Amino acid sequence: MNSTNTYNETRITVDAVITTYNESYEQINITLVSCLQQSFPFDKIYIVDDGSKNFSSDKIIPHPSIKIIELPVNKGISAARNTAIALSSAAYIACVNVEIELQRDWLEQLLSNFDKCYEFPISAAFGKLVVNSMSLLSLWRLRFHEQHYPKSSGIAEFAPGHAVLFKSDYLLQVKGYNESLKLVHEDADICFRLKALGTNIYYNSNVFTISHQNDSLELISRKHLLRMTVGRGKTVKYNDFCKILARDHFSRVFRNLIKGRWAFFFLDWKISYHCYKHFIE
Repeated sequence: MNSTNTYNETRITVDAVITTYNESYEQINITLVSCLQQSFPFDKIYIVDDGSKNFSSDKIIPHPSIKIIELPVNKGISAARNTAIALSSAAYIACVNVEIELQRDWLEQLLSNFDKCYEFPISAAFGKLVVNSMSLLSLWRLRFHEQHYPKSSGIAEFAPGHAVLFKSDYLLQVKGYNESLKLVHEDADICFRLKALGTNIYYNSNVFTISHQNDSLELISRKHLLRMTVGRGKTVKYNDFCKILARDHFSRVFRNLIKGRWAFFFLDWKISYHCYKHFIE
């Protein structure tokens, strides 16, 4: 596909937003380098540090397109993204998570999807996610925390938040991300509100991103606690949480046994135990 010249002639502008919170500079720069190496370049790349303890802008790769924003306190991923979105004047905005490596023509390919003819216009586009690690924890995350992708491109229910390209006009209409959703479900929420405008979310099966997340039992369990409780976490009443945990656990165990995923059996118990431990600590 040779669409770059066409986009340059029409002066389409695209900004990227990368939010950070206590991630290593190696993890930040994996994402940043992949943004800088896009076949169709970003105009600006906003790095929003969401109140990290020891963030230093001096350790970020220097580049004239990079704009660094340091928030004084942790506000959550939605508020951090909204901070950069409010500063952008680009026609499109890509929200990309730290530890995500973009395919070199990720942006170029997704831009072409907004011209597709459907009954409703496209407000957001995304590609599939693959994990860099084949550890048991990473495979578990891919099964239970990430969206499962169809083989062919087309209209999707929502775009998972690891890397999404938005048309800015529609982002402004829904007033950005819901800042009450600080870590989970913010991706589905914004997509449902975009669809309520009468727009489509598009999935491109030919585009991919690579997750370099360093999965650990601690990280997976803390995130799973939030996912189970739809972001409510420790605010859920104890008895209600126990019911949610039991329903979630036995549902996973049953599915894994039925489908012969024996390797997950003991991991399921460990994750449920750590979810409970995080809840009561």
